[in-house]
Amino acid sequence: MLDSNVYDNESKFDSAVYFANSALRYWKTQGDTFRILSNKAEKIQKESEKLNIKKGLPWQQLIDFYFLSYTLFEKTNNNSEAIKYKNLYSEKIDSLKKEGKDVTSGYATRWKY
Repeated sequence: MLDSNVYDNESKFDSAVYFANSALRYWKTQGDTFRILSNKAEKIQKESEKLNIKKGLPWQQLIDFYFLSYTLFEKTNNNSEAIKYKNLYSEKIDSLKKEGKDVTSGYATRWKY
């Protein structure tokens, strides 16, 4: 998987795909595809973070992003990032409550934590 990331960062996408598929085939035989999926999920989260920094993002999308990021990092045992996003989520919820809005992430109501 590391080879795939190196090629991806160098914009050599054909090589990145080749090595990602090789890693996926290997980890499937080991019964451990979570290793690859969690890596991809974290990459998508980081790309999404760049987009979410824009000011004026609707509060519902922002709290959903914070909640999903917290959940991802909690599941992958990245405690510092999980705490960061849990705090961002809680702070935004608290500020919205001060405005008289009783809100939560739409994902928090679907998933029981």
